Amino acid sequence: MMTSRDPVPQAGWLMFDHPCTLQEARCLQQDGILPSVTLVLTPPPPPASKAVDTRNPARSFFQQDFEGLKLAYKATLKEVYIESDDSPEKIVTKCSKAISAATAGAQGPGRGLHVWGAPGVYRVVLIGPRGSGRKVQASAAAKHFDIVYLHFEEFFKQAELRNDEIGEKLRKFGVSVGLKSEIVKRRIAQKDCIEHGWILTGYPETGEDFEQLDRMPTPPNRIIFLNTDWDVCKTRTLSRGVDWCTGREAQRGSGPRVLALQPDLEKLIDAELDAYFTENLAELRAAAGITAVEIDGNKSVDQVQVKMQAAIISSPTVNIECCSQLRNVRADELAY
Repeated sequence: MMTSRDPVPQAGWLMFDHPCTLQEARCLQQDGILPSVTLVLTPPPPPASKAVDTRNPARSFFQQDFEGLKLAYKATLKEVYIESDDSPEKIVTKCSKAISAATAGAQGPGRGLHVWGAPGVYRVVLIGPRGSGRKVQASAAAKHFDIVYLHFEEFFKQAELRNDEIGEKLRKFGVSVGLKSEIVKRRIAQKDCIEHGWILTGYPETGEDFEQLDRMPTPPNRIIFLNTDWDVCKTRTLSRGVDWCTGREAQRGSGPRVLALQPDLEKLIDAELDAYFTENLAELRAAAGITAVEIDGNKSVDQVQVKMQAAIISSPTVNIECCSQLRNVRADELAY
């Protein structure tokens, strides 16, 4: 079947113009083709007017089938109101927000049937070694979902310079598991992260870090591993340099101001990758458990980003508390 062929199980699917009848809908459901969101594009209801005839008007064949389809998919139904002057871009935006709201849990009877555009709040951790493409992918996903991109090294340096208790401890005693946890906890509790959501890279680095993160008041609700081969990570990292004028990373050879990051970089990369692949990765996978999604980071940037977005927007398929499969989730999510 089309929904079981690559890349549909990983990327997800969008179906339109089918099913057209209740019978067709039931056939799809019996075959295990279950949408996570069902969108109904409809004009806003007209203002109520004084009824001349209180009896219901006769319905056409299409209207009867349409009501049957709404009944069949009532568990995932979202009505999106479309104005006559809405542009295609505006309609796409409304539909995207409807999907986000539904995957955040606002769906089904009495759960925000009509969509006015409030998206869900994603709290995403993207785990991968240096050179895996984590920063590029996280930045693109943050822009797409309008969430805050956080890279641990950046706000760690800011915390180190601050004149507060954490900054003084860092300068006096150095970094520790507890201090790293406090820095992350303080950052994700800020207003922008609470209101918009966030995607974090560079932390956690170990299983102990992950346990600290999971105990925070606003823990992640999406865990994604970016699996990239050792050689690919090393090649990508060695190809980078730094613009001595701006201090920003750039590809080596892209300009006269771009210099190598540091002379002994290759040894440092080997040591870092060795620690990640031989120790940290196993700890992180064990800590994340069955709720995590794994994505092949060796593919092109665009291919990885498609799977990233699908992983973020997909409804969780597992109840974390009792480790059981959730009902009424999209069938292709089970292929992850």
